[in-house]
Amino acid sequence: MLVAFSSRVAAVCLIVCVCSSITLIVMLLRFYEMAWSRQGDKLRAAGQQLSEKEGELSAFELGLILATSYLALVSFLIGFAFIGRIAFHF
Repeated sequence: MLVAFSSRVAAVCLIVCVCSSITLIVMLLRFYEMAWSRQGDKLRAAGQQLSEKEGELSAFELGLILATSYLALVSFLIGFAFIGRIAFHF
C-alpha cells in the first residue's frame, strides 16, 4: 500500500514538473520577445538606432517566471524523493 502511494505521488509530481518546465520555456521565450520589443519601441520613440540590448522584464513577468520555476523545482524534488522512498520499502 505504501509503495503504491509513493509511486502515485512520484508520478504526479514528476508530471507536474515536466508540464511546468515546458510552460516555463514557452514563457521565457515569449517574455524575452516582449521585453526586446518594448526596448525597441522605447529606442524608436527616442529617435535612437536599434541595438541588440535586451529590455527589462516587468515585475509581473518576472514573478510569473519565478513562480513557475519554483513549482518545477519543488515538484521535481518531491517526486525524486518519493521515487527514492520506494526503494526502502522492499
